[in-house]
Amino acid sequence: MSIAIINSSTILSDVDGQTIVTALNQILPRFCVDWNLPIYTAFYIAKGKTSSISTKVFILDNSDVQNALGYHYLSANVPYGKCFAKTNLLGGGVTLYSANGAPTLAQTVAHEVFELLIDPLCNSWWDIGDGRTLVAKEVCDPVQGNNLTANVVMSPAKTSYNAKTRKVVTAPAVIQKVGLSDWILPAWANPQNTVGPYNHMNTLRAPFTLDRGGYVIQLAGGTSGQVTAMRFGSDVSEAQKAKYSTKKRMTKKTT
Repeated sequence: MSIAIINSSTILSDVDGQTIVTALNQILPRFCVDWNLPIYTAFYIAKGKTSSISTKVFILDNSDVQNALGYHYLSANVPYGKCFAKTNLLGGGVTLYSANGAPTLAQTVAHEVFELLIDPLCNSWWDIGDGRTLVAKEVCDPVQGNNLTANVVMSPAKTSYNAKTRKVVTAPAVIQKVGLSDWILPAWANPQNTVGPYNHMNTLRAPFTLDRGGYVIQLAGGTSGQVTAMRFGSDVSEAQKAKYSTKKRMTKKTT
């Protein structure tokens, strides 16, 4: 199975775009196994190129939805994802990696790929077990603040012989770190599960809990679209809750 990552941005270089996809392909098989999906491979589509691959995520410059770094949606019943390179940078993010945990464009791309594969029609919900509350089937939102690091070899180690010194010289490999998205596991969506783990990075300790910076989209009492920390422990700030309290269920955000 294939998914195309199409670079339609004026600021993302093809080198960085390919690096994002190479890093994504390191963890995509694990994600697919965790969620019992066919194994997907992401293919990078360079600037000015098109693809016949049906499942697509586009990297663009500026967000067309306020406050969104990325989302996935439907057009003529065809699922797709969008990620926004300039919007990410203007919001304090970086393209590939940040040692201080700043959000990355690569993280947004992984986020939208994972959620597009799990809920392509943007219409699935989980019951939290209280008989009245559902949360949107979003597998990265609850752990959105977690930055998963992959290492991409940009240039392999090289060995050469120095005739003057009569010594073998080895130049180390050039490694680029890439910050990608964490994801929840099926156990997270089972309110009766007491074993775990509940997310790939194994930081959560119970179903339907949120990690720092995480959130959920909730449907309760006939009202949909509310984003909340719910009744579970989390580090979601009141400002973040307010910022997303009016988001529509069908417009899935990466923040």
